[in-house]
Amino acid sequence: MVSVLSLCLLSSVVATPVQNLTALNTAIAPLWVPEPQGRGTWSLLYSCVFTLIICVWTSIHLNVPPPGETQRAHWFRKLKWLMIALFAPEVVVYTAFQQWFAAKMFLRKLNKITAEKEDVSKSSEVSSY
Repeated sequence: MVSVLSLCLLSSVVATPVQNLTALNTAIAPLWVPEPQGRGTWSLLYSCVFTLIICVWTSIHLNVPPPGETQRAHWFRKLKWLMIALFAPEVVVYTAFQQWFAAKMFLRKLNKITAEKEDVSKSSEVSSY
């Protein structure tokens, strides 16, 4: 019973065999397809690269700009990070991790200083009575 059920399920999953094996062995895909025959190589490359650039552009979140930075300098800085993200995305990930880790250490130090100040203020309140 189980084997019949599994055979029925597997028969719908298995692909049908290719009837024309000689076409698969002799036909070679062209390296470049011009536009008039359909969606050509240039349109495929253009749409992929354009989509990648748009996705990376929207995912880049720069730091707060320094005082006095012009709009043009901001765009060049973002364009620089776009190129870095396209050609070496691990640099962007490493920079983000480094900034996150520095912020975490800064928060730890800030919490420690705050706790020390609270201890000092509590001890001064107790001694004033």
